[in-house]
Order: sequence, then C-alpha cells, then structure tokens
Amino acid sequence: FIMNSVQEVKLFGERLLHRELQYQNVVKLLEIYSSGHDISAAIPYIIRYILTPSKSTSISNDLLSLSVDAVISSPNHSYYPQILDSFHTLMQSTNPEHLRIVLSRSTSLPFSATRTFLSQHSSLIISLANHPHPYLRRAAYRFALSCINRDRALTFPAPSSDPSSLSLSSHLQQNESQIRVILEKIVLMICEGTLDEDDGVSVGCLRGIIKISIGSRGTAPLKSTKDALATSIWDLLLANIIPIGKRMDQLESAHIEYKRDAQRSLALLSAVALSGASLNVEKVTVGDKNLNFENNSALNNVTDHSELMKLKKWAVEWIERRLLVNISKHEEILFSKESTDSHTIETVRSFILNCYNLLHICGKLCLDEEYSKFKLKWTQKAIASLVKVLSTFCADSEQLDTEKVHNSVQLDIPKSSSNFFTKNFHLKKAHDPSTGSDSSVMM
Repeated sequence: FIMNSVQEVKLFGERLLHRELQYQNVVKLLEIYSSGHDISAAIPYIIRYILTPSKSTSISNDLLSLSVDAVISSPNHSYYPQILDSFHTLMQSTNPEHLRIVLSRSTSLPFSATRTFLSQHSSLIISLANHPHPYLRRAAYRFALSCINRDRALTFPAPSSDPSSLSLSSHLQQNESQIRVILEKIVLMICEGTLDEDDGVSVGCLRGIIKISIGSRGTAPLKSTKDALATSIWDLLLANIIPIGKRMDQLESAHIEYKRDAQRSLALLSAVALSGASLNVEKVTVGDKNLNFENNSALNNVTDHSELMKLKKWAVEWIERRLLVNISKHEEILFSKESTDSHTIETVRSFILNCYNLLHICGKLCLDEEYSKFKLKWTQKAIASLVKVLSTFCADSEQLDTEKVHNSVQLDIPKSSSNFFTKNFHLKKAHDPSTGSDSSVMM
C-alpha cells in the first residue's frame, strides 16, 4: 500500500463504521503509520466509531489498545480535545485493563496534552497507587515518572514546538501553583512506591526516581528547576533510606534484573549518604498506607546530626553486610567447578556491577578520618577481586566465552565517575602469596 493522499487514510477511517472490519482497518492504519506516513486524518473516525462512550465499553481490549495507539501516533493535528475526552471516559471505566491501556499510552502525549490529562486525573492516578492489582499500580507509577522525567517541567509554559498547545488553549487554565502541588504529590507518591509490596513496583519506582534525580542535574536550560527537583528527591530518599533498604533486602522475585537494580540503587544512596551531605529531616505521615514516609524540609534550618549519623551508619552496615558479601559470594561461585558457562556469564555481570558500585561509593566517600579506613578497605577489596577474577578468565579462554561476557556486561557508568581510577588511586605491583604471582592492586 502506498499512500498518495489524505483521502486514502480517510477511506480506512470510514471503514471503521463496520464493526466486523474495525480491527483489521486499525491494524492497516498502524501499518501505514509505521511506513512513515501521517494518519491523523483517521482520528475523528476512530473516536466516533470506537472510542465514544457507547462503543468503548463493549469493544475488546486488543482493539482498544490498537485504537489508542492510532490516535496518539501522529502528533501534528487539532484533535487533542476529543482524544482527551475519550481518555477521560476510559479512565472512569470499571475495567482495570482500560485504565492500564490509557495510562501506558498517555506517556507519549505531547506537553500540553500531558499537563491537561494530569490535572484532570491526578487524584485518580495517586489513588491507583493503592490498587490491588500490581500491573495497574505499575502503569500508574510509569505515567507518574513520565510526568517528572521531562526536559521541560510541566509548570512552565508550553514550548513553541508543542503540537497540542493551540487546540487545548481553552483547557489550559491550570494555575502554575496548582500544577506544582500536583507534581509534588506525584513525587511523594513515587518515593512511597519504593516500599510497595510488589517487587516490580518497588524496584521500578526506586530505579526510576534515582535515574531522574541523577539526570536532572546539568547545564541544560531550566537548570535551577532541575537542580531543585534532584535535591528534593534525594532528600526524600535519604530520609527513608533505612525502610527502603529493608524493602530491597526482602526482594523475592526470581528476576535477577530486579536484584541488580536494587543493589545499584542502594549503592547510589549509600554513596550520597557517605558523601558528607547534611540533611534536615522532618517526620510526616502520608497516604492511606500510613507508611510514615519521611520528608526532608527545606524550611528547617536546624541540621539533625543524629539523623545524618544514622544514615551513614546504615550505609556502612549495608556495604559490609550486603555488597562485600555478594562480591565474595560471586567470586566463590566463579571458581566453583559446578559453574556452567551460562551461569558464569550472569555471575560475572553481577560481580563486575557490584565491584563498580563499591568503587563508586569509595569515590564519593567523604574525607573524614572516621571513614578513611573503610575507603582503603573497600577499594582494596574491589580491585583485588576484579584483578583476580578477570585475570583468571582472560587467561583461560576455554573456561569462559569472553565475547559473550563483553556483550552481556553493559555498565551505565556516570561520566563523573569515568576518571575515578586516575583521580583517586594509582596502581602498583603487589605479590599475592596465595598464587605466588604479582598482581595489580589499588592503593
């Protein structure tokens, strides 16, 4: 099929009148879009024949999902009021799948459409954090994260490139302060989600909010807003590092990626806690769960040193009890005769990630004399383990397919840490009495 005109797209839209042909015609429209063509001319027909209140409650979930995909695929049009009206109807549905479909696709809405959708449904989205179905909670948290993780904060005027701002001009009556209050509630909702009973929800919230806080800092436009967001997120997470740490220690999922993400997130929190930052902590109780999630108040000018020491104490204990133990455990597995090649690849990946996490913490560790002994101990442990394992497997190509390991180990290392070795330590040869050979250690 080669699209020559808007009329041909409209033709497929008109065919949606026939209910038995709706599915195949929506699929055809998406195929046209995937070929690089605009299908916005079909949006009024999709809304009229599929997404109107009288029709959307009785169609299959598959058709609904494809139809929502179709109406948000081509952004340059003026049908956003009608699309948001359809989404509003679907968000009132008693079918949890309808809510999940709309929330998952709404992450792709342009700036003004996202802001309007959020202001219309913020209370419902926040309440979905307590929904009994984990998959619906995940959809709510993903949309919440997409509202925060933006180059341009939703409190700012729409950019000139926003295709939805003109058609939604009559909808954009939200006060900036009202949007800010909604976003503050959304941030608190996400942080509270790190304690969710579902492993996927809790790890996803922790990973997502930390990713936002790290990516928020920089030299991009609106830097002050991004810095303020990053600071507020770190304050919330650090004030609750102990319950978050306990929750991550209780992961029961078989997904190894969940455990890796949890380990890395806690390592980043530990690095910040041990970096010498001061905290102002004020206890508050939020949400229906009464989780006693704490909030760091920027208005409180009195630094609570006992809270700061508690955070540092937790970080040291977590590193000693979890991170170092895991590195030693992986090292033991790698030298076990029972280790298979596929098992070894996964173990090497986890091992290297944990060693990097430990080195990253050492690079951020404050210069207090009290913690200098830990810096030396942890650095020596990470480097000695890395040298021992990598030198062994690099020397024995038959024991491990190094190309597979290279392809499977993908480290997302922050630029600020890329010169960690050259800035903080130097290598020197040391004699290893256990092997009778020289090895490089970090001093």
